[in-house]
Amino acid sequence: MGWRDRARAAAAGVPVRSLVFVVVMLLATIASGASAQSEASEGAAARELYSQGVEAANAGRIEEAIARFERSYALSPRDATLLNLAQLRERAGHVVAAIDSYRRFLARAEPDMLERHGDRARESIASLSPRVARLEVIVFGAQPTDEILLDDAPLARESLGLDLPVDPGAHELTVRRGAATCGTERRQLAEGGRATIELRVFCAAVVSADTTSGPADDRGADPTPFIALGIGGGVVLVGAIILGVVLSQPNEPPPAFVGNVGMGSWVIP
Repeated sequence: MGWRDRARAAAAGVPVRSLVFVVVMLLATIASGASAQSEASEGAAARELYSQGVEAANAGRIEEAIARFERSYALSPRDATLLNLAQLRERAGHVVAAIDSYRRFLARAEPDMLERHGDRARESIASLSPRVARLEVIVFGAQPTDEILLDDAPLARESLGLDLPVDPGAHELTVRRGAATCGTERRQLAEGGRATIELRVFCAAVVSADTTSGPADDRGADPTPFIALGIGGGVVLVGAIILGVVLSQPNEPPPAFVGNVGMGSWVIP
């Protein structure tokens, strides 16, 4: 006898005071099945993104391949995906991100993957580390609500004044206040180089519009009791609909989660 048959048999003679418990158990079962189906869907999407990343990498579209592998790894974190992502970032010159990916691979990979690719990952870290540049960011006159951007990415204020590891090449510091740009500075860093960007903010203060100048228009009766009554009725109706749908469904269990493609299915030489 399946769980739905047992639920039907139990519901036939359930006292009113026990109906809430039955409904809760049914809803918990539905949630469990929905979770398993969600995992299967995410695994299928991760496999598709992985295949697209392989295709893009073999065609020389490195940045596109990186984006595909990043999305695949976010959906289903696999050792092979992370290793391929590290090697692609290395080829693209994303030195800091490549080192981070290799280190995460060494920290989390399964023993067989470490045995096959651990030495390569360590060698890559050793060769990439001297290429990392260092950049100190100093901003004067910024307000607490100003947005500080380094290469169009938000920069935490706690990072100001520190030697930040960055890729060699051009870097741009920008401060924005609302829609206005309050200052921009650029620096070019060589491999293993170090530089400081100092930016003084010159920008008009942003004044917000006063939307509370007039008294509130308090017309009519308080609608709160009617809203509460409507919500309560809606909850009862939805519970009844869900119970009816569940009891009418067949007993087939949800499909098992298959997972991503096998680890090490494609590694860039």
